[in-house]
Amino acid sequence: QLALDLRLGEAPPLPEPSAWELLVDDYRHTGVSLRAHPIAQLRTGLADAVDSRRLAELPAGARVRLPGLAVARQRPASAHGVVFLLVEDEHGLANLVLLPDVYEAHRLLARAEPLLLAEGVVERRDGQLSVRVERLSPLGAPGRPVLAPAERDVAELRRVAPAPQHFAQGRRRA
Repeated sequence: QLALDLRLGEAPPLPEPSAWELLVDDYRHTGVSLRAHPIAQLRTGLADAVDSRRLAELPAGARVRLPGLAVARQRPASAHGVVFLLVEDEHGLANLVLLPDVYEAHRLLARAEPLLLAEGVVERRDGQLSVRVERLSPLGAPGRPVLAPAERDVAELRRVAPAPQHFAQGRRRA
């Protein structure tokens, strides 16, 4: 076979991926990321939201907006329909409490959404700190706090983010 002397030129310059795209790729390929936490990257669009570190300083009864990545969901049989969510941000973990009416109103988000914005009231009981949730909503991509239906970049993170642990009710009796 004859060698062809083709002058193909140089490869075109490719755009640098954004920090968000690199984070999504990390989750897609390894299930973890050592880059900035997803909530840290979303925080710029959430100026009035508190983080888990600041949450510990607030008094009981304070109204808050708290963004987080769902880590665990629990619905123990002994809790009479109360659902507990553990969310993570760039500073730590926070406990969310969803009473039965709130859980039913936001069931799909509470069960399936990895990136959440919880609005509620700070509660302190027996040395435990939590947020009693009144409303849940999904988070959007950096710079866009409200999720648009066709928003590809956040949808991609939703597909590749690690699934939270589910601790559901025990066996049901027939």
